[in-house]
Amino acid sequence: MAALTHICKHCKAETVFDISGNHYDACNSCQKPFIRHEAAPLAEEILENCETLSPIIIGTKGKIGADTYTVTGCITLFQNRTTVNLYSILYNHGLYGYILECDGDLSLIDHVNEHPGNKLKEARVGKEIDINQFGMAYCYCLDKTNYISIKGKGKMIFPKFDNSIFCSFYSKDKKVAFCFFSKEHTTLLLGKLYTLNELNLSSIRPIHDWYK
Repeated sequence: MAALTHICKHCKAETVFDISGNHYDACNSCQKPFIRHEAAPLAEEILENCETLSPIIIGTKGKIGADTYTVTGCITLFQNRTTVNLYSILYNHGLYGYILECDGDLSLIDHVNEHPGNKLKEARVGKEIDINQFGMAYCYCLDKTNYISIKGKGKMIFPKFDNSIFCSFYSKDKKVAFCFFSKEHTTLLLGKLYTLNELNLSSIRPIHDWYK
């Protein structure tokens, strides 16, 4: 097994990992994740994960109902006014899912529609809109996405494009919807709000008072 030693920039602890395995890992001491760049030679370059202000650790395990899952990666969208973290999770039965974190709210995504129709592009903050398979929802956030930064190993469920729009909708029964659209493409994500405790993660980082 080819191995590489990484010195954590946060706590200075040493971690040894297999360079032929996943290109993300976590410090054995403080659990801060670090990532090798996909395009870099495996044994030559390590990039630290950008701070996401999130308690979720890539590689940790969780449980929803009878299903267990592993957090396999994080895609971060940097926007004008907020940052959105999209965590890919792999269930024990082999299917992928997603946890979306936006302004301290955590949502488990259970449906993705890449062709939801053009009416979502009429979204405005404070406006209600009737979303298929979801119902009437209130538009909470509407923002321009400057660019997308991918971190970790995960599945990306929307195209990587610049100058796109992100908006979020909340219904009255803890359901939530998120929409990404540009001139050419629209993706709709549907899910349900969860607390951090309800995600039953095996380990977390104490980042912010939001989650207490």
